[in-house]
Amino acid sequence: MRRRVIVVGIDGAPPALVDRLLDEGLLPNLAEIRRRGVSGTLVSTRHPITPAAWTSLLTGLNPGMHGLIDFRRREFGTFKLRMLRGADRDGETIWQMLSRAGHTVGVFNVPMTFPPERVRGFWISGMDTPWKGRRFAYPSSLVEWLDRQVGGYQVDVGQGKTTDSEETYLNATLRLQRIHRQAFEVLLERYRPDAAMGVFVSTDRLQHAFWKYIDPESEEYGAPWAEVARRGLIQCYQDVDAFLGWLLEKYVEQGAALLVVSDHGFGPLYRDVYLNQWLVEQGYLRLKEAPARWDEGTPFLEKVDWERTQAYAFGYFGNIYLNLMGREPLGTVRPGREQRQVLDRLKADLEAWRLPGEETPVVDGLFEPRELYSGPYVAWGPDLLVTMRNYAYMSRDFFDVPRGVLFSEPMAYQSIPIKHSGNHRMEGIFYAVGEGIAEGRHLERAHIVDIAPMVLHLMGYPVPGYMDGRVVVEALDGGGPPEIDQAARVYPTAPTLHRLTCQVRRLEERSAALQQSLEDTLGSRYAVRQRW
Repeated sequence: MRRRVIVVGIDGAPPALVDRLLDEGLLPNLAEIRRRGVSGTLVSTRHPITPAAWTSLLTGLNPGMHGLIDFRRREFGTFKLRMLRGADRDGETIWQMLSRAGHTVGVFNVPMTFPPERVRGFWISGMDTPWKGRRFAYPSSLVEWLDRQVGGYQVDVGQGKTTDSEETYLNATLRLQRIHRQAFEVLLERYRPDAAMGVFVSTDRLQHAFWKYIDPESEEYGAPWAEVARRGLIQCYQDVDAFLGWLLEKYVEQGAALLVVSDHGFGPLYRDVYLNQWLVEQGYLRLKEAPARWDEGTPFLEKVDWERTQAYAFGYFGNIYLNLMGREPLGTVRPGREQRQVLDRLKADLEAWRLPGEETPVVDGLFEPRELYSGPYVAWGPDLLVTMRNYAYMSRDFFDVPRGVLFSEPMAYQSIPIKHSGNHRMEGIFYAVGEGIAEGRHLERAHIVDIAPMVLHLMGYPVPGYMDGRVVVEALDGGGPPEIDQAARVYPTAPTLHRLTCQVRRLEERSAALQQSLEDTLGSRYAVRQRW
């Protein structure tokens, strides 16, 4: 008999909150999983951002290998931004591997999985599905079938509608949770896959919006509406818990293994930080000194005096890029020694950053990408990842326009009514129970890249050597690896080998074209400086 594995993702579930709900007896099925299996923390990617974290879980690869470091990516050699989707992922998911090996699989609502991929089973894309898109399912006939089964399928609620109140957003998110639970149940019943994964994102959405009502240390914990928000979040977790009970009966009792994971944890969000304003104040970023030539509607990139700029910021949480010669269109920082000097000076200035009257530093973590990642996409990422007060302070996705404002309330300049008061943290949850899993064991730390190798191992397949993750042997029952079916072994190829050559060639061609364009536009003196 073939072993079955089901992975359930609870987006953003923080260990402390889950432990509190367990202690209060509100999650009986997860408590049963903890008693009968293993439990612990799951460390996310840094930054603990959705595209990087879920894709690392799907592939067993670090973001430098799979390429989805943030929600958007600059086109190489330009400042143009492009929204990323699952199609931009490099590296094969374990679900494709298992499908190719002859297993039936199911993928449901996992972020960064659009467009749906052809597998032996079903594939329902997640939050990166275009809002007006109806091509979120494979087979495509599942679109109408799901609509009938759940009374109108819905992919996400996102940050809500411009007309949403807190009450309407809460009700919409709870409705989304019911739709997703029902949809995943009917899909599992219809296909009975050998291996499957589904993600519930409603917990993440409510925690972003209502953390100020959830956190006992928040000033708004006692607000009149806070109890309603807390009950709504508990109801959301209890709905997931009821689904876990259904899986215990339908799958675990029939010999399957069940893994329950989150892509990151959660905590309070106090301020948005405009890192480009800080860079202006510190002299790393210069603006053009003719304000009559532009107004507030002028794009940020057109306001910058790039020939006098050494660094700029873009992306979620905290990312700083050098204005590097040969990479940025008008680079000023020479690769090598000058690059090192500017980075070291940036680090020293960021570490010294204090708010007036405070001794606690604003920045509590500085990482160069090669300290965190490996692989071909390291060069596409920031030159410096900045964490501010354990993600209680953060920067946002856009090139933030310097307004003379260094800090603001979260999302103060975004025209949506539901502002965030919660943000991601590095540690999520990891629970496992069933065939092959140890009983009653607590794990200190596993890493999000370990889930893919763990699933392959439980399904009886060797872990590809290129994966960054490992089999979490501490979670196993000590009986050794399952017997491997030699006739159906998975022989995946490394994700980038056949594509890297083409990519390098394209980048070389683009660089040559960019150099020629700069020469034609700015004259040979600039081109000589670039080559130097």
